[in-house]
Amino acid sequence: MTALYPSNSTRAQLQTAMDGATASSPLNYTAPGTADLVVGNRQAGLTSYKATNSILFQAGFDSETAAEFVAEIDPSLQGLTTQVTVTNPLPNITGYQPLTYTFYDKYDYTGSHSLQTADLSKPQAGTNPYAEAATAASTMTQGLITGTRVRVLGTADQWLTTTLHYDNKGRVIQTISDNTGGGKDIATSLYDFNGKVLSSYLRHTNPRSGATPQTTMLTMNQYDAAGRLRAVKKKLNDNATLERTVATMDYDELGQLKEKRLGVTGASEQLEKLAFEYNIRGWLKGINKAFVTTPASTTNWFGQEMSYDYGFAVNQYNGNIGGIKWKSGGDYIQRAHGFGYDKANRLTYADFNQQNSSTTTWQKNLVDFSVSNLAYDANGNILSMTQKGLKAGANATIDQLSYAYYANSNRLRYVRDNVNDITGTLGDFKEPTANNSSNQGDPTTDFDYSYDVNGNLTADKNKEITGIVYNHLNLPQTITITGKGSIAYQYDAAGIKLKKTVTDNTANPAKVTTTDYMAGGMVYENDTLQLLGHEEGRIRTVFESGQPLQYEYDYFVKDHLGNVRVVLTEQDDFSMYMASMETESAAKENALFSNIDASRASKPAGYPEDATTEQNSFVAKLNGQQPDKKIGPSLVLKVMTGDTIQVGARAFYKSGPVLKNKNAVPQDMLGALISVFGNGGNAGEPGHGATAAAVNNTPFNNDFNDTYQRLKEKNKDASDPQRPKAYLNFVLFDEQFNLVEDNSGVKQVQATPDELQTLAQDKMVMKKSGFLYVYTSNESPQDVYFDNVMVLALPGPMLEETHYYPFGLTMAGISTSATYNKLRNKYRYNGKELQNKEFSNGGGLEWYDYGARMMDPQIGRWHVGDPMVDKSPEMSTYSYVRNNPISKIDPDGNTDYDVVIKTSKDPKSGALVRTANVNVVYNVINLSRKDIYNTGQIAGGEYNSSTFSRTLQFAKGEAGLKEGLSVTVNVNITYKLVNDINKVNNNENVLLLVNDVVGEGDQGNNLIGLAELPGQTAAIEGDKAGNKSLVHHEMGHNFGLEHVDQQGNLMSSTPKTTNLTTKQLKQIFSALAGMKDGTFHMGGRNAKAETKSFVENRNIEYDENKAKKAGF
Repeated sequence: MTALYPSNSTRAQLQTAMDGATASSPLNYTAPGTADLVVGNRQAGLTSYKATNSILFQAGFDSETAAEFVAEIDPSLQGLTTQVTVTNPLPNITGYQPLTYTFYDKYDYTGSHSLQTADLSKPQAGTNPYAEAATAASTMTQGLITGTRVRVLGTADQWLTTTLHYDNKGRVIQTISDNTGGGKDIATSLYDFNGKVLSSYLRHTNPRSGATPQTTMLTMNQYDAAGRLRAVKKKLNDNATLERTVATMDYDELGQLKEKRLGVTGASEQLEKLAFEYNIRGWLKGINKAFVTTPASTTNWFGQEMSYDYGFAVNQYNGNIGGIKWKSGGDYIQRAHGFGYDKANRLTYADFNQQNSSTTTWQKNLVDFSVSNLAYDANGNILSMTQKGLKAGANATIDQLSYAYYANSNRLRYVRDNVNDITGTLGDFKEPTANNSSNQGDPTTDFDYSYDVNGNLTADKNKEITGIVYNHLNLPQTITITGKGSIAYQYDAAGIKLKKTVTDNTANPAKVTTTDYMAGGMVYENDTLQLLGHEEGRIRTVFESGQPLQYEYDYFVKDHLGNVRVVLTEQDDFSMYMASMETESAAKENALFSNIDASRASKPAGYPEDATTEQNSFVAKLNGQQPDKKIGPSLVLKVMTGDTIQVGARAFYKSGPVLKNKNAVPQDMLGALISVFGNGGNAGEPGHGATAAAVNNTPFNNDFNDTYQRLKEKNKDASDPQRPKAYLNFVLFDEQFNLVEDNSGVKQVQATPDELQTLAQDKMVMKKSGFLYVYTSNESPQDVYFDNVMVLALPGPMLEETHYYPFGLTMAGISTSATYNKLRNKYRYNGKELQNKEFSNGGGLEWYDYGARMMDPQIGRWHVGDPMVDKSPEMSTYSYVRNNPISKIDPDGNTDYDVVIKTSKDPKSGALVRTANVNVVYNVINLSRKDIYNTGQIAGGEYNSSTFSRTLQFAKGEAGLKEGLSVTVNVNITYKLVNDINKVNNNENVLLLVNDVVGEGDQGNNLIGLAELPGQTAAIEGDKAGNKSLVHHEMGHNFGLEHVDQQGNLMSSTPKTTNLTTKQLKQIFSALAGMKDGTFHMGGRNAKAETKSFVENRNIEYDENKAKKAGF
């Protein structure tokens, strides 16, 4: 029961009454007396008529013979007293712990924040017309939320208070919120006349941060004439040099996004341009499609082409994606996944192919990231999955997983990897050897995973997690990992993540790292600001010793699912690496270069002066006859496509008898290289900052000998016997350690003894991401001296590229990053934050945080049940997006579903029974003069959604059935208020509220509603929004029902009921009877385009300003 109970009591008195309330209490209510009584007919035997003001006996009032009665005016008259028993929802009121408060009307609550008037002028309208700047806050706040208080969970009594201030139109112009740093977040907004946010200004303070106690961010939005967002600008800390246009957008005639430019610096200059293409149904079919399909194109950093019913071995005709081709700037190789599905639309395989360099043939001989053997049980729990990848530079099966579940449960019991590699570093699933053996030895009762009574994971033997403690929201509070440490999360009572604390026992000494998440996407680590979020990426802080704090804008290039595929940066700092050989620089140079100490020698007599360094006492002395002197100073650089590299060195040798200069034995030089670089040596940092990252595989093998000989032959006069066979070498290998000849070469010492020579390679742009090996070598049996080996690096815009298996695992081997000692992007798959590498030994959770729960990409499942499990009881509460991660995403970890069909047999009769759970979503867009505040005003006034259930008997032959079938259809209609058509999911429906539907109906009556038949769009007059029969009538048209000449039927021209005949219900749902079990989407998929056409072409009247604001 929900009711409003007016009272003249104070807040304190009401609280006292609640404190003393018992589980149930009687409540007496006395109605007031009638003020003006009107009597039309005499009721025999009635002896009294009373009122407080007047009594009127109307014409026709005749009393019976000899009747007596009293007519009395009594100002103190009271009505009847009614007693009801009410149940107190908080019977034990003294034991409760409040979690949230919501305040209305006034600002007299504890912790209320006063309006910061100085910030009202900070938002900027730019070139947008009709800005409505606020100079003060409105006092007309009756019925409005003026503030909230939310408890920080796990604390004794820490609260975060937010105060909301409004303008005279009821729009929030400023919110002031406490944050966990002890500061405040003040967000101020500027609107135009029809409510679009033109600009916002965030002032964030954090007293705990010494370097950045205050940060401000100005956001400026630019709209076109149709009210569509055209550009977004940011200005950091009121600093004009930190102002950027982060994105511009352009739209096609249907209002679909046609082009987006990121990191805009001019009319045609930007870091990346994204071109979007759609098919006739409005489904996205490409992002930079031309870049993908043109083999030689290098115009973009990422692109993809999606195919539905063409282009792959198995085409899909039900909306599933049949295959995806993609290409990225790391190596410009076109790659593809072809997908297969079972009858329930669950992914069964992803077949990988690519076009190797200089070919147009699709193959997988060099690289294979296929997924196969995906199988499920009836509830959608994964039973098996096999994944291939690159291991030691070659194709290999990296995962061959078998899943087992607790009896009669969706809870995972164990996962066994039949190709388990406990030492692997690819990020794939692995388990301790003992677990693997135990699973095999006792497959019926052995377990790796444990759960609490709510179905939350509490232990994971494979990750060595021994305990997880959850809060009342089923969010992880503390995670303990054997031999590594612990991870603690802090949330507020609304489920917002505030803090992450890692206690790392693998470090020496142990260390604690605290990450704070604050307003504006600001992330602090140990109270040092790391990044701020913006609409298309992040702003990264750069701290360098002796330099002022710098900020760099980074941009995220995403695919159709919001997966971050490429990270681009505007940062263009310059780096220089030099091996001077001087002992004063030994510590720094040994950290970057190999073979410094082993090749160092005093400068020989007669060595010319070299002013490159202040001191010049030592050089590198190489001699091909000495095994440990064949290779000199050497460096490995992690480079990215677009980096500019320049290399150089000094060389010297003395005149004298020319020693016999025969070629060195290839195996000898190869062995020398391996002894210096080992398995790749240390990867120094180019401008991007990838320092000391050990390369897993050596590129120096027998194949390299032939390649290296070819590089040497490119030198002029390479066969001159007077020239020592001593070289400055630079060799680029891609991520799979294939030589990139365009960026590789050797510079041989000239035939000029007793002179200081300069060997140099001028600036060259890296054509592929990978590893650049720079080293000096001497194959000659005479001394050659090298000095001041130098590498200059100017980074390009690419920081990272990442590619994913279907369930989110990173494809190691074709994913790369140049940000080892900078801030690696953690917001990746679906744009969610990856919880990984929390510990110094590289270990971590390897989970994605979706907000409501965590997802494990190694096994493709949630570890916590669906918070909205009651919406889809037929599915496993742990399955991720119904096992179709190719076209579906989960925005926040809650449920998603369309139409779910399940067939079973009646246990008594043996007859087939089919259940169809149908979810219909209507986005309500108000274009009328009527104020709509919540969905409770739609279709009935008391419910946010409408549900009904019908059981339909289908005879043999009906709906194409081969036997009779009972179909129970459970329909759930959900309404949600939206203010922009462009925010509507194309799979959903739209209900427009308008001022007038113009015209007459079938029987000459005035129209008050209109709908597409069939379709996804309906419109009714705003003042009729609460008429349930009318709303459902127009929805019936969307479902294909026409008018019927039958009073008492929903589809009559003047509906006054929601009744439908069995024939009508079968017309709507007969398709479900013939469908297989599974999850499907029914109806059209182009709501946005259809609704825009509806508004433009149908005879309806509406508020033009509201329509523009809503994107029409």
